[in-house]
Amino acid sequence: MSKLTIALFLNRFTVLCGCSLAVGCSRPGPSGHDAGADVADILPLAWGLCVLGLATLRRADAELEEATALVGETDLAIDRERVRARWQLVTDADYFALLGVRRDATGFEIRRAYQAARRDFAADGFPTDLRRELARELDDIAIVLDEAFRVLRDDRLRGTYLSNLID
Repeated sequence: MSKLTIALFLNRFTVLCGCSLAVGCSRPGPSGHDAGADVADILPLAWGLCVLGLATLRRADAELEEATALVGETDLAIDRERVRARWQLVTDADYFALLGVRRDATGFEIRRAYQAARRDFAADGFPTDLRRELARELDDIAIVLDEAFRVLRDDRLRGTYLSNLID
């Protein structure tokens, strides 16, 4: 199937179904109105492309940047409180508490805790409104998490940090 055929198919699919298929085509084709395909012809092919992993289905009118799951006010409040509690640990500057590990944690435990914390507090994981509201806190958390990992994974730096840490 040529790129032009795929482009015609995708345009016709978008017009008929109100959805679009994202395929690795580099150039858009002409308008699909004159392709002459019927929904009965297009849907099996679209399904096959999706099943094979060659295409993904998404709403044509959906904004990709703003597309988030429906989030209730309770969820937002929980996320807001979780970020602010972790940010409080950032201001306390206790790297062990920030990562949630014991003071005698192994390098493997520190790396796993760091990766989990980076994943949990990545700005992309929060709804857009909350991301804007907590941008400063999320940036501070990311910076201090990186610093904590850098210090705690190096035995010499970790020893110096522990000797200067006030209990």
